[in-house]
Amino acid sequence: MDILASWPVALFALGVVFFLVFKQPISRLIDRVRRVGVGNTGIDAASGTQTGGVASQLSAADELLKTFDNALLLQREEEIRREFEKNNLAQGSDRDRVLIRFLAGLSITLYFERTYSIIWGSQIGVLEILNQFRESGVEIEIFRHSYEQAAVREPNLYRDYTFEGWLGFMVDSRLINRRGTKVYITLEGTEFLKYLVHQGFNLYKRG
Repeated sequence: MDILASWPVALFALGVVFFLVFKQPISRLIDRVRRVGVGNTGIDAASGTQTGGVASQLSAADELLKTFDNALLLQREEEIRREFEKNNLAQGSDRDRVLIRFLAGLSITLYFERTYSIIWGSQIGVLEILNQFRESGVEIEIFRHSYEQAAVREPNLYRDYTFEGWLGFMVDSRLINRRGTKVYITLEGTEFLKYLVHQGFNLYKRG
C-alpha cells in the first residue's frame, strides 16, 4: 500500500512535533495514569491505596486524549483517519495492526535520533567493530585502547569521563550487552548502525 511507503517520514515529523509541544503534558499524564478511577473511588497504581474522588463523566480514553488536545495534533488525526478510509482500513483488528506497527516504527526512529544526538564517534566505532563479531563478541579490554585514543584527541570531553562510563553509556542505551569479560552488539545496536547508514549520517562524530 502507498500509505505504508509514504508514512515513515510523516510519522517521524509528527513524533517530533508531539514531543516538542507536549513535553509538559506528558509529565502530567504520567501522574494521571498512576490513578485508576472506579466510580467515586480512585486507586493509586503505585501504592495500591484507595482515595475518594468525583466520578468523571469522561471515559478513561477520553480523559487521556484530552490531556493532549492541540489544534495541529487534531488536524493530523483527521488526516490519518482519511488515509485509513481511503485504503479501506476500517476500525478493527487490521487498523490496530497498522497503528501498532506505525507506533513501533515511530518509537524506534525517535530512539535512534535521540541516541545519535548524544553518542560519540568513538562509541560508534565500537559498534562497527562489534557488528563484525556478533556471535563471538569482543573482550572488553580491547576497547580500552579506543577509549584512551579518543581521550587524547578530546581531553576536555574526557576529563571526567571514565572508561566504565564511556562503555556504560552504550550498555544503558541498549546498544551492547556485557557478558563476563566480553561485550556483544545487540539487535538495537545493529539496527542503529543500519539506520545511520540509511539516513546518511556522519559516523565519525566528535568524541
